[in-house]
Amino acid sequence: MRATRAAPQARTDQVRSTPPETARLEGVRESREVVTGTGEVHLIREVAIRYVGARRRAPSKITEPRQVAEYLRRRVREDAREHFVAIYLDGRHRPIADYVVSVGTATASLVHPREVFQPAIAVGACALLIAHYVARHIMRLMCPTSICDFPTATGGFGCSLGRAAILSVTYREGIEARSPCRADAAKGGCPMLEHYFDRPQTLDRIRASWLADPIKRYVAWSAAQGYARETVKNRVPVLVRFGEYAARRGARRWEDLPALVVPFRKAWVRKVRPYLRSRRAHRDHFHAREIQRAIEHMIQRVLPDYLGASPPRRLPLPFADQAPGFVAYLRSERGLRETSVQHYLHYLRRFERYLRKARVGDLGRLAPATLREFMQEGSRGLSGSSIASLCDSLRVFLRYLHREQVLDRDLSSAIERPRTYRMARIPRSIPWEATQRLLQQVDRRTGAGRRDYAILLLLITYGLRARELAALTLDDLQWRAKTLRIPERKGGHSAQYRLTPAVGEAIVDYLERGRPPTKERRLFLRSMAPIAPLAGYAVSQRVTARLKRAGITVPRAGSHTLRHSVVQHLLEHEFSLQEIGRYVGHRSPRSTEVYTKVDLRHLREVALGDGEEVL
Repeated sequence: MRATRAAPQARTDQVRSTPPETARLEGVRESREVVTGTGEVHLIREVAIRYVGARRRAPSKITEPRQVAEYLRRRVREDAREHFVAIYLDGRHRPIADYVVSVGTATASLVHPREVFQPAIAVGACALLIAHYVARHIMRLMCPTSICDFPTATGGFGCSLGRAAILSVTYREGIEARSPCRADAAKGGCPMLEHYFDRPQTLDRIRASWLADPIKRYVAWSAAQGYARETVKNRVPVLVRFGEYAARRGARRWEDLPALVVPFRKAWVRKVRPYLRSRRAHRDHFHAREIQRAIEHMIQRVLPDYLGASPPRRLPLPFADQAPGFVAYLRSERGLRETSVQHYLHYLRRFERYLRKARVGDLGRLAPATLREFMQEGSRGLSGSSIASLCDSLRVFLRYLHREQVLDRDLSSAIERPRTYRMARIPRSIPWEATQRLLQQVDRRTGAGRRDYAILLLLITYGLRARELAALTLDDLQWRAKTLRIPERKGGHSAQYRLTPAVGEAIVDYLERGRPPTKERRLFLRSMAPIAPLAGYAVSQRVTARLKRAGITVPRAGSHTLRHSVVQHLLEHEFSLQEIGRYVGHRSPRSTEVYTKVDLRHLREVALGDGEEVL
């Protein structure tokens, strides 16, 4: 009897001496009490599954979504609850640890970012995968643009792992985050050429080209910029032909390619011209421009400093030899914005061309008669406000020349500025009912429609300038505080508005279903490739197009039309000029006074009321 009783005791000692790493496994409880019967079987089963099964079937390297699904299926098994799981990888995407961050219901799970990144730092991971997992399937997890922003050829976020909605994050000391698939894209690995071409012969020809590496980088870049699949498929064969053309011309290095772009473009157009649907010159020019642009984008992948065969022409600074510090004077001392500086330079180039034509090379020889003659000739074709701007720019320049002792005396008084009246024009606004009709005509089923609707709603609600709206970033949206921040207005100050539910819903709709996946922090982007932020003039153009489509006619239509409409609407609701000026960001109350000319209700009261009351 004693012998038969000693055996369980021996097994009990073995269970009590279970190593700590085994006791830490989920399902294996660390207990000082003896576990007999089914408890021992449960322990053995758990150890076998976790060590033997994991060693047999755990992937040595995670490269496909199905491997992640199999890994999580073994990890969580048949639990019906939702698991938020983090898998930590080394530099070669081999799993080194995993961690069930949270277990929730089948629809929700609350997780703080530090719960994911602290274990990653502790185990020395180089990358991590995170996913929501529920009983045999991985739920789609939207990827923040700040973590993984590389779009795949088939849509969505991330690389091939991203198509299973698994986030891939590479970090440095838990501070800096970037997407490893972007690094793979630079090597031509994400996305692969197989996403665009099916025939093995085509793939072999591309890979056999001596420009195979730049072509792969171009394909990855095109996918990141949102180019359509057919566009990439049509351009890659041309790039292969360009490589063959360059090889026949003796090119052996990347640096030899820029000189061959224009000759290849001309030869290619001559070759394909008979096959074009039309031989009109503008169609040939359009085709040639597309071919040249694709080749330039490919070369820029290996030569980042390459600006293109036809780089943008940079106009020289006017009077750079005799007044080199004038631009710095405008920026530093007068505090002008870059757009205002370019405004000055535009009129000074006109003045410089006139002096060159009049053979006056030395600014020290300027005379009042020369200035008057220039004003007579240079003001032709200009409106009254443009002539006033020309006079103001020239006056500032002449005062600067006198201060720098280029001129013996101040000639600014020789410039006679035309008489202008501050309130001579009526603001170009539209009725408030027209603004509602403008919003209703926007088709919000497309990404561009959702973007334009959000733009119009922001302009109509807050009366923003086009430049201010184009400069909005994702960081300016304070969702928890329900505020919208305008960091830099025309007057140099900032403003903060309450984010209305309608505006917030429109922006969220655009972010979720209209905004292209990118790391760009600017809020509004182009809807067509290449993906880039909208500029101020593009915002005004979109408003003009929407007004025309809605059948609303207004002189000089643009974004300022809606700004004027907002001010007029506030006036009709008895807001004071001071309150309106603060709301729309006017620097001076005088800027708001012009809107009294469109306050028709109060103007009627003045016209129909007793004159003595007015006095």
